[in-house]
Amino acid sequence: MNKLIRFFREYNEKFAIKATIWFGSMGMFWLFVIWSILPVFPVLTPWKDTILYVSAGVVQLAALPLLMVGQNLTGRAAEIRAEADHKMITEEFATMKSMMEELRAMHEDSHQLVQKVAILLDSDYDIHGHIDDIVSRLDRIENELESKENVVP
Repeated sequence: MNKLIRFFREYNEKFAIKATIWFGSMGMFWLFVIWSILPVFPVLTPWKDTILYVSAGVVQLAALPLLMVGQNLTGRAAEIRAEADHKMITEEFATMKSMMEELRAMHEDSHQLVQKVAILLDSDYDIHGHIDDIVSRLDRIENELESKENVVP
């Protein structure tokens, strides 16, 4: 029984969406324009009441609820897409924010190293004892930068 209900629900939803697209087309607009001027032609006078009845009542009574359902379904699909887009953008923003914080920290580390090297070069201090420390720190920063480049698409 659930399969039958699901089948009719899916069928009705597909039909409502297709009907909304069909009723919202320029072809349907021109069809209604032509239909509305049909009573003007004297040849069609015997069917004038039928034409007016169909255009005034039947089309409106059938089309309006159908269009409302179709609009609701397309609106729901748009909301789902917007929600997914928002989630993805929020995640990307958080990733970019953390990457910027890491880059700032690495920049600060490299700036401090450069200042220490400048101080050591300006003084009579024996720099050779600290070269290994400076080189290892610069290698670490370089490795971190390379690993970040591999993460970014």
